[in-house]
Amino acid sequence: MSIEIDVLNGDASWKKVESLMDAVWPRHVVERLPWGHIEWAHADLRVLIDAPEEQPNPGLACHVGIFFRTATWDGRKVDIGGIGVIRRALNLQLDYMSNAFSVVHNLFGE
Repeated sequence: MSIEIDVLNGDASWKKVESLMDAVWPRHVVERLPWGHIEWAHADLRVLIDAPEEQPNPGLACHVGIFFRTATWDGRKVDIGGIGVIRRALNLQLDYMSNAFSVVHNLFGE
């Protein structure tokens, strides 16, 4: 069994992630939440993991969005970043999230 892991440009890969986002956070659910009116930024990079074809639910299983920002701290501009995570609820024997975080860690080091 093999796992496919892609690191892609955030905007260019949105179409691949959109169905996962809609499945986990459907519009009719989000619009009722206190933060439902917020328009979220697209990730700058995305780590995508596809479940293997032999799994009961193949296809995109996990997404880690990587965000880069410039902030002002103590009067100076600094580079900051963050991540956003979303995954399908699957009965998995593999830890997709751990694999995705390993990729992010390898991209940026300690």
